[in-house]
Amino acid sequence: MTALIIPTRRVVLAALKAAPEVTALVAADEIYPQTTPEDHGWPFGRWDGPSSIPLNAACVRGAEISFMVHWFAKPRYEAKQMVETAEDHCARILAAASIVLSGNRFTVGGRAFRTRVTSELLRRDGDEADAFHGTLNCIARVLA
Repeated sequence: MTALIIPTRRVVLAALKAAPEVTALVAADEIYPQTTPEDHGWPFGRWDGPSSIPLNAACVRGAEISFMVHWFAKPRYEAKQMVETAEDHCARILAAASIVLSGNRFTVGGRAFRTRVTSELLRRDGDEADAFHGTLNCIARVLA
């Protein structure tokens, strides 16, 4: 049921962009689908790597959509003084996004689904020397 991937992505991204705990750390217009513009700001987030496994039991129809949400952050400075490392900044963003995606219920096209965060990863970013990269691995169980 790959047809459920795009509607699920839209709902998940809208939830992240509407969550005050996330937008206090990342501007809503810096949260993207898989394509990230070259001129993005910092910090930013991106949905990535969706996969769909159909649910075809006698009493349950739909799919489990697995996906990742990546977060990227640099150190925070105030008056040229570092007030937060990139690692701490990224960890706070991960924690806020995890609250939004851990066990919450959403609706897409009349179908109810619940998301859960199955793991989190925090590491140095490979492209930016002063940045950190965090990943939430998630599953949405979308019922038809």
